[in-house]
Amino acid sequence: MFWRWVEVGINMVFPQPPRCAACQGPLEREGVCLCSRCVGALPLIRGPVCNRCGGPSPCGGCEGSWAFTGLRALGLYEGALQEMIHRVKYDGNRELGLALGELLAGPVREEELLRSCSVIAWVPLHPNRMARRGFDQGELLARGLARQLGRRLLPRFTLIRWRDTPSQTTLDRSARLGNVDGAFRVEYPGRVRGKAVLLVDDVLTTGATCHAAAAALLEAGALRVGVCVVALSHPPRRGGRWS
Repeated sequence: MFWRWVEVGINMVFPQPPRCAACQGPLEREGVCLCSRCVGALPLIRGPVCNRCGGPSPCGGCEGSWAFTGLRALGLYEGALQEMIHRVKYDGNRELGLALGELLAGPVREEELLRSCSVIAWVPLHPNRMARRGFDQGELLARGLARQLGRRLLPRFTLIRWRDTPSQTTLDRSARLGNVDGAFRVEYPGRVRGKAVLLVDDVLTTGATCHAAAAALLEAGALRVGVCVVALSHPPRRGGRWS
C-alpha cells in the first residue's frame, strides 16, 4: 500500500503519457484508448454486412426470428480480439473493456437502426456471477460506447438477469434458446417505454441471449431493440445458420 501511494505521488508530479489499454505502449494521438498497432491486429468485419446476423453480406439468408432489429459486430471472435475479450472478462482489465466499448461506436454509426437508438443497455450478468467476478464486462462495454456516442446509459438493474442460467458454452442453438428463455426482466419499465434501445454484449454465438434480453425490453414497452457486440463467435455458414 505504501509503494502504491508513492507511485500515485510520482505520477502527480511527473504525469505519465497515456498508454494503450491493450499493450501499454504509447498512443499516437489523444482521444483514443488503443494504439494503431493493436487496432490493426483485430479481425474486424469490413465491407457490407447483413443487418440481421451481423456477418459479411450476402450471408445466404438468415434463419430464425429475433426480438432485436439490426445487429452489428466489431469483429470475429478469434486472434487478438478473442484475447482482448478474455483479458477483460478473466483478467479484470477494465480499461480495456471501456476501450473495446469505444471501438463499437464505429460499426454502430454505420447502421441507421442502431445509431438512432436513444438509450443504451447491456446484457447483464446474474448477481451471483457478478459477485464472483467483481464487475460486469457488459457494463464496461456499454459505458465506453455511451461515452463515444453521447447517448444515455440506462442505470444498473433496469434490465436484470433474474435467473442464474448455466453456461451456454457447450449447448447447441436449440438448447441455448431454451436455457435463456425468460431469464431477463425489466425492473423499471418507465425507463425504456417508448424508447429505441441499443443493447450491448461481448460475444454473440447463436443470438439466443440477446434475443431473450431484447424480448424482455420489448415486453416492458421499448419501441425497438438493436444489438451491437464486440465479436461474432463464428461467421454465418451457408444458408445463414449459426454454428
